[in-house]
Amino acid sequence: MHQKKQNNADYIKSFDWLSRAADAYTAKNRAEYINADGQCVNNMDEVIYCLNNVLIEEPLRLSAYFGIASAYLFKRQPQLALDTYKQILARSPHNIEALFHSLLWCKSLSLKDKHELADALQHISPSHIEDANHLFECATKWEDGFAEKRPECQRLILVVQGLKLGPQAQPTAALNERLEAAFSLWEHNPESEIIVTGGVPVDGMTEAEVMTQWLITRGVPSTHIIEERRATNTVQNALFTAEIISQKQNHDIYVVSCLSHLPRSMALLNVALHQTGVGRRPVKAFNVRNSLILTEEEKVSILCDAIRVYGYPAFDISPMYFR
Repeated sequence: MHQKKQNNADYIKSFDWLSRAADAYTAKNRAEYINADGQCVNNMDEVIYCLNNVLIEEPLRLSAYFGIASAYLFKRQPQLALDTYKQILARSPHNIEALFHSLLWCKSLSLKDKHELADALQHISPSHIEDANHLFECATKWEDGFAEKRPECQRLILVVQGLKLGPQAQPTAALNERLEAAFSLWEHNPESEIIVTGGVPVDGMTEAEVMTQWLITRGVPSTHIIEERRATNTVQNALFTAEIISQKQNHDIYVVSCLSHLPRSMALLNVALHQTGVGRRPVKAFNVRNSLILTEEEKVSILCDAIRVYGYPAFDISPMYFR
C-alpha cells in the first residue's frame, strides 16, 4: 500500500511539472517568460527544466526526452538535441523516431555516427531511411532549384507565398514585391496557373484573397488563379499547396517569395509533394539576385520545419500526460 501511494505521489509531481512545461511552451512572451516561481526566463529553458524534473520522478518516460530535444531545437542547439535523442536510444535502442531524428541531425552536423545510425535504421525500417535521406536532401540542396534563366512561354505552376497583411488588409511592400515577381513570370508564361497561399485574415480578408484581387487588377484572369486560404504558417503553406498541386498535371513548379524565404519555401514544398504522394517533382525559383548564404541557425530552422512537414510535430506535449 505504501508503494502504491508513493507511485501516485510521483505521478502528481510529474503532472505538475508537465503542466508547467505546457504553460511555458504556449507562452506568447518567449524571451522573458515569468515562470511559476516568479523568475524571468526563456520559455524553452523553462520547458527543459520542467521536463528534467519529470525525469527525476519517472526516468523511463521517453516522451519527456523527446520534449527536451524539441526544446533544444527551438533554441537552435542541434548538438544538445542530438545528445538527448542518444539518451533515448540508450534506453530504447530500436526506437524508430529517435533513430530517425538522430540520423538527420548527425548528417546536419557532419558527424561520423551517421553511418552507424543509418545501418540501424535500415535494418529496422528501410522506408524511414529512404525518407530521411530524401528529407535531408530537400532541406539542404535547395540551391539546385534556382533557375539561371527566366522560363519563357511555358505552362507553369506558380506558387506565391503569403505574408502578413498591413492595416485595412493592404499588401505590404514585401508582399507587393512578391506579387510583382509572380506577375512578371506569368506575363512571360501566360498559360500558367498561380496558386496564392495564405489564410491569416485581416479585416475579414485572407492573404490569398488580397493577392487574388491584386493579380486580377493587373490583368490575370481569375480562371488562372487558385486560392489556398487555410494556411497560417510556412509548414501549412507547403502541405496545403502540395494537395492542390497533386491534382494538377506535371508542369514545372516555381515558388515566388522574397530571396531570404525561398530556401525554406522550396525545401518544404519538395518534402510536402513527396508526402502527398506526388513524388519527386523539382521545385524551382527564379530570382535575379540568386546569391544567398544561410546562417547555421537558418539551416537548423529549415530542417526543423522539414521534419514537421514530414509528419513529426515540432513539439507535442499532450502524449506525456497519458501513456
